[in-house]
Amino acid sequence: EEAIQKAKDIGDYDYLLPAYDFIIYIDGYYYDLKKLGEDIERLEAVLLKDSTFIPQQVYTKYTKEILLSKANYYYKLNDFSNAKSTLKRLENDILSIPLSERPLEFDSILESTYSFLATIYKWENKYQLSEDYYDQAIEIIENNLESFKNPKAEIAKNKLLLATLFTKKGDFEQAISIQKNILPNYKNKTSSNGYLSTILSLTKNYIQVKDTKNAQVLLTELGNIDNLNPRFNLRFLALKAEYYQLTKDDKLALETLNTHLDCTFAY
Repeated sequence: EEAIQKAKDIGDYDYLLPAYDFIIYIDGYYYDLKKLGEDIERLEAVLLKDSTFIPQQVYTKYTKEILLSKANYYYKLNDFSNAKSTLKRLENDILSIPLSERPLEFDSILESTYSFLATIYKWENKYQLSEDYYDQAIEIIENNLESFKNPKAEIAKNKLLLATLFTKKGDFEQAISIQKNILPNYKNKTSSNGYLSTILSLTKNYIQVKDTKNAQVLLTELGNIDNLNPRFNLRFLALKAEYYQLTKDDKLALETLNTHLDCTFAY
């Protein structure tokens, strides 16, 4: 806070704006919603008061990014209506800029906007709208690869989110198809969160469609990972118990549930 105040006093926007951006990210990450709202207002006040002193390109970038932060704030408050209207405003603001004049970094902001809208519509059970926005997010990346640091990872992220949509609406085969295609992207990264989240979700979907053969293969693969993160280990044990219940092995199902309970208390 002292450094931020000093930067404000001397007009050091190269430090001040990223500092606010980082604080807002931390507020959201730790769900400190009161502080998140306050820090968004503080950044908005700086942008409003000092707009003539901030380089135009930097000013435009932050006025767009702060809308994403506001949408995230409303989303965390379960205020989907204001979250959507903020994202729609952001979408319109970016699309109103002629393509030839639009900074490359705005493609990333637009992708985040579409992905965010898709997620909100998913939780509102508006499945077709959700699917359409995930598709638009993927299309933005595929058509503007140079605008993204790791376009392959960003595409995979949106496709996996799309898979959660299909799972939510009970289209397990479609979700499985997407997850199976994404899994090879994590070759040699079996300890990564992306790999673990994908393989656990895929295992769950195999169990949903009673595909015990493929579920067993993935459960074995998960069981061979050393020092599995406690959060992922709990999910693994829960799926293992479901698998045993599906295969009518009540004894192993009960043993696994007891292990899950012990790990829950330890965690």
